[in-house]
Amino acid sequence: SIPVSITPTSAPAPRSGTTWLHMNFRDHPDIWVPPVKELHYFDEARLSLARRLFGRSDAFRRSRQRLRDAALNWRSPEDRETAKWYARFVLMPRDDRWYESLFPEDTGGVVGEITPAYGVVGEETIARIQRMMPNVKLFYTARDPVEMIWSLMTRRETLTRWGPVETWPRDKIDSTMARWQKFGDHARIYERWRRFFPAEQLRLSFFEDFSKSPAAFLRSVTDYLGVAPPPESRVRSNRIHPRKRDDFPADVQRFIARQQLDNIERAHGAFANDHTAAWLERARRLA
Repeated sequence: SIPVSITPTSAPAPRSGTTWLHMNFRDHPDIWVPPVKELHYFDEARLSLARRLFGRSDAFRRSRQRLRDAALNWRSPEDRETAKWYARFVLMPRDDRWYESLFPEDTGGVVGEITPAYGVVGEETIARIQRMMPNVKLFYTARDPVEMIWSLMTRRETLTRWGPVETWPRDKIDSTMARWQKFGDHARIYERWRRFFPAEQLRLSFFEDFSKSPAAFLRSVTDYLGVAPPPESRVRSNRIHPRKRDDFPADVQRFIARQQLDNIERAHGAFANDHTAAWLERARRLA
C-alpha cells in the first residue's frame, strides 16, 4: 500500500515539515519514496506534455535537469534506473498505470509519496484513491492557519518578484488569500477524508509537535507505518526551508486572523486540544 500525505499545504510552499519528512524517508532503509517529492497525480492528473517539458514549476525544471544529467552520465545500473524513472515521470502519459510505474514492485518495506495539495481534493478523487488503494495509510499534519498562511506568503516572496508582502497590491493579496483559504480548513479536510478511510488509516498530527521534537515526531510516523525508527543521530535537521523573515507585521497578522477565524473555530471544535486552543486564542485576540 502507498501512504500518501494529505498535509494541507499548497505547492510550492509546503511549510508543514513535508520536505523534511520526505528527506528523512529517503534516508530510511525500509521506506521508499520517489526522488521527486510531489507527484501531483491526484490533483493535477491531466498535465499536458508541453507543460511537463517546458513548464516553469520547480518540480519539472529539476526533473528535466536530472533526466539530462542521468542520460549524460550513463555509467552504472543506478544511473540507468534513475534516467528511466525521470523519463517515465516527465514523458509518459499520466494515468493510473503511469502512477503505479513510478513505484518499485517489491521493496520489502513501505513505499509512498508526499504531495501536500492532495489535502484539498474533492470527494470524487478521495473515493478514487480508496478504490485504487483500499489499504493505504495516510497522514495529515495540521498547522496554525495564521502561521501557515504567513509562511506561504513569505515563501512566495522568495519564489516571485512580488517583493515584500506589505507592498503587494490589495487585489493580489485578496486573490492569493482566496486561493489559500481552503488550506486552513483542517476540520473539513479531515472530515472529508474520514468519510472514506477509518481512523486507523488516517493519522492526524500537529506541526507544533514536529517543531518541539523532530526526532519524536519522526518516530511516531515510522511507528504508524510499521517500520523501525531511525537512530536519533541520523534524523535530519528540521530547518529545510527556514523562514526568510522573522517579522510578522501586525496588520498582516490581523488580516490573516480575520480570514482564518472560522476555520480555526471549526478546527478547535473538531480536535479540541492545546494546539487548537492556542490557535483560537491568538486569532480572536488579533481579529
